[in-house]
Amino acid sequence: MLYQVDTARLASLVRAKRGSQTLREAAEEITKAVGPVSVGTLLRVEQQRLPDLPVFLHFCNWLDVSPARLLYCSSSPMTAPAESTAATVARLLRSDSRLEPAMANVLAVMVEATYAQLATHE
Repeated sequence: MLYQVDTARLASLVRAKRGSQTLREAAEEITKAVGPVSVGTLLRVEQQRLPDLPVFLHFCNWLDVSPARLLYCSSSPMTAPAESTAATVARLLRSDSRLEPAMANVLAVMVEATYAQLATHE
């Protein structure tokens, strides 16, 4: 088995959350909120390069995303699992700059819980 970080998804989430902020503004926000992240590291992550583990966790905390959502296991390093409908909706809600982060997270959790409940009835 080969475990991988979905760097494309991480980059997409980071770009969406950063929105119109400059790299410097976003790096300062992350550093104040969860831990040190440099402008260079932020740029590399947006270019789909893998950060070291502590910085990866800083990004997960800043994005309010479980690290497990950005990991996959496959015998082929290029084959990531398809994202579920609930995960897609949750990701889109969390990355929508029109929503306050707390509200987006509440909505995302509600969607995920609803889909989880539906799955138990199938």
